[in-house]
Amino acid sequence: SKVTIPGYITKIPNDAFYYCRGLTTAIVEDGVEVIGHRAFMNTPLQSGSGFKTVKEIQKGAFANTAGAFNALPPAVEKVGDFAFWSAGKVLHSNSMIK
Repeated sequence: SKVTIPGYITKIPNDAFYYCRGLTTAIVEDGVEVIGHRAFMNTPLQSGSGFKTVKEIQKGAFANTAGAFNALPPAVEKVGDFAFWSAGKVLHSNSMIK
């Protein structure tokens, strides 16, 4: 299944989609700035789009997901521990991450 996070939501809450076994696609609209702890952890998430305004990806946000992440969004300033642990693969990283 697919979920769209509207831009008026500035933070995807902690554990929002934790263990949501049917979630394969996430669309994150402009305005979302924070992806909470374990927000997509343990989902079969394979693809996503948007994420352009995301500044912070918190601890374990995409841990143990199925997807490949082509790049971190350019606005990202902070990535929490284990944010992409066992998450398919991350093809590029942003060297400006603090």
